[in-house]
Amino acid sequence: GFGLWLVNTGFSVCTADIFSDFSRSWAVSKKKGTLRGLLNRGVALSELLHNDLQQVAETMYPEIGSIRETFVHNGMTDVLMTGSGPTVFALGKSDELKAVMGSFDQKYRLMLTRPSSRGVLID
Repeated sequence: GFGLWLVNTGFSVCTADIFSDFSRSWAVSKKKGTLRGLLNRGVALSELLHNDLQQVAETMYPEIGSIRETFVHNGMTDVLMTGSGPTVFALGKSDELKAVMGSFDQKYRLMLTRPSSRGVLID
């Protein structure tokens, strides 16, 4: 099945500082169209996953970048930080995601979920 790994650093980030830094160098990248339309046209999901705040948050809190890099190093391509952080998620096949679990420091909070018609289910 398909799953969603959530990895949280266990610490809070200062959202105001992240937005303040972001506003100094604001650059928005947009893809036009609906998600379904873009996927139907063959645009890869990894190309659509974008968070303008991620670069700022990773600069201020390098552990966020380390979590993302751990996913990527383990072959996950659909990886993104949520909101202003500090949680990072990866989308993929549940068995592939479970194989990555041991790669993370035990101080992080990990949660494997899967989509349902009413949101996500926590495994």
